[in-house]
Formats: sequence, C-alpha cells, structure tokens
Amino acid sequence: MFLRLSDGRIVGLQAILSENGSTSLPRNPGNETLTLLGYARIQPTPRPDGDVVTQGKPEQRDDGKWYQTWDVREFTPEERAERLEQAKAEALRDLNAAYTATVQPLVRSYPETEQQTWLAQEDEAQAYQAWIDGGRTGDAPATPKLDRILAGRNGADGTETIEELVGKVLRNAEAFAQALDLMGVRHRSERLINAAETVDDVRAVTWESLTTPD
Repeated sequence: MFLRLSDGRIVGLQAILSENGSTSLPRNPGNETLTLLGYARIQPTPRPDGDVVTQGKPEQRDDGKWYQTWDVREFTPEERAERLEQAKAEALRDLNAAYTATVQPLVRSYPETEQQTWLAQEDEAQAYQAWIDGGRTGDAPATPKLDRILAGRNGADGTETIEELVGKVLRNAEAFAQALDLMGVRHRSERLINAAETVDDVRAVTWESLTTPD
C-alpha cells in the first residue's frame, strides 16, 4: 500500500504506474523514487483484535516513515443483536441439514404415510415374535395389518412368510426408534441454539457435539 501525499489517499502500485504512465518506472519503485513522484510507502502493522476493525489514516512517525493504523470499536447493541440472529439462523440450517443426513439412511425412501403405520406394525410383530420365542404355544396372535401387508407384497405368486415379514418389521422398528432418538437430539439442539445469548454460545451447539460420545 502507498500514500498519495497530495490528498492523503491510499493507493495501490498499479494506480501509481497508471498515474505516471509517461515516466519509466521499475516494477517496484524505491522509496526515493516514490517520494519524487509524491507518494510514500505505507509500512504494515499488525491488525489488532476487536469487534469492528477498520484501517485508519496512515501516520508518519519519528523515523520519517508512514505506518498503517487501525480503528477499533465494539459492536453496537443493534449490530450485536443482528449478528446473534444471523448466527442462530445459520446454526439451525446446519443442524437441520446434519439431522436429515443422519436420519435419511434409517428411514430410507419410505413414504411418510407408511412411516405413520410403523408403530401399529411393530405391535403386531412384537406379539408374533414373542409367540415364536415362547415355543409357539397356543394359537398365533392375530396380525390383521401384517396379513394385509403380506398379501400385497406376495401378490399371486409370492412366497414371503409372516415370520419373514415380522423380522423385517422389527428391524425397521429399530431403525425408526433410532430416528426418534435423533429427532429428540434435534429438538434439544434447537432449544439450545434459540436460548443462546452470544454468538460463541450458538457456535458451541453442533450436531457432532451432541451426537458424538465423549
């Protein structure tokens, strides 16, 4: 960066070359050449920490060189509130995306209307499996919903048995139970994000932090 001494504006090297097109200049003019042309090289300084940090007017120090300066201020209450709301919106968007990516393999492509029958299917499947595990004593429990599903799955020439269907239903039920657990985690994450009072508190709530074992 360079300072145009005539008006105190900060310019780049390309601007200097363009403004002095009739003058033969090296690609990186030295300080003496810059002074003759009416410019000064700005010495960089470390960027300080702060809420809002902007570049200030260069200052000339005792060594005769010009140095970069910085203006630092805190966020206004309005800016702080806006940043917090923006952070919450981003965190909720990331949370929902992570939840969907985790749950989708569990429920796969089952339509929502079918998922709504899983609990009823599970009740019949558990009762039938308990009858099998108990040595098939007495009559098998009634499975009207599973019987209708099995009839549709087999059609006129299918060979799937009620026992095989029961096994599949119970496996699906386990996956659905995991999905419900994860739904609860999503609800808790959403509550924590919405209750957060600072941006750092919002960013501390992540799907990974709440689903990864310690």
